[in-house]
Amino acid sequence: RGGEFTKWVVPFCRWSEKNDIQVSWITDYELEENPEIASEYRKIVLLGNSRFWTENMHEIIGNHISAGNILANLGCGMGEQIVELDDSGLLRDRNFHHSLLSLLQR
Repeated sequence: RGGEFTKWVVPFCRWSEKNDIQVSWITDYELEENPEIASEYRKIVLLGNSRFWTENMHEIIGNHISAGNILANLGCGMGEQIVELDDSGLLRDRNFHHSLLSLLQR
């Protein structure tokens, strides 16, 4: 499954370091809270479980693609289930797991 940290994220970390690729890391929740970050990067690579997104997250990723930028999904799923955040920023869906996004700038 894509949500397995050691299966998707660790090998990507090793590969990017070995190939001297500059990578910035962010969770989908952090991107949800700071959508302007996506505009700072040309490439977004989704790692891990990316099935659970808010409507805002769909918009952020959609705008990124519409602007001619690149999106790659190396995990499982991608925005398949819409979730909502409560007033404290916690997800109402208890099955949600934050996926890791790596933002590549090249």
